[in-house]
Amino acid sequence: MKLTDLTPPQRWLVTGALLALSAGYGVALLNLHFTYSMYDGRPGLTAEDLKRAFYGRRTVTRLAAKIDGGSMEQFLPNPLDKAKILNWLQDGASRETFDKVVSPILADKCWRCHNPAGFMYMRPMQTYEEVMEVAVVDRGEPPPVWARVAHTHLQSIALIYFLVGLVFSATSLRERIKRSYILEAGYGISTL
Repeated sequence: MKLTDLTPPQRWLVTGALLALSAGYGVALLNLHFTYSMYDGRPGLTAEDLKRAFYGRRTVTRLAAKIDGGSMEQFLPNPLDKAKILNWLQDGASRETFDKVVSPILADKCWRCHNPAGFMYMRPMQTYEEVMEVAVVDRGEPPPVWARVAHTHLQSIALIYFLVGLVFSATSLRERIKRSYILEAGYGISTL
């Protein structure tokens, strides 16, 4: 079967579904770029960024991976501050050392964003318990996080649009009514 063998409503349906899937794929690529492009500490999205994000750096903790060659290293310009945190992690991450040495550094350099009302609200780092959540071996992001936000929804909507439209295009309604419905539904998806 060729595309030219399809009825006009079916051709519009296939075209609309492909456009919606393309938009979802484009948003997915933008999401990858903006979310993971600094994981290796350098601008631009690279294979190393994706490896660090999804596989992790399994020889160090998540915190160490971020501040030593990762995306958060830029916020610790003083090498001594970074060394203190890395030493604390390597020496067992005790609460006492956290309160005396690590917490003041985090308060000065990290709390501006890493607090419940900050830009990184999803990863607060103000208490020992919160920091210990990232003081574990870096195994990358868990699979449920991989399918983030809008691109998944756009692709799902495109698939639903295609399946419902395919059934609708096989009805006995007049071609003009089917074409009108498919065009209107496709326009509705494009304005989401």
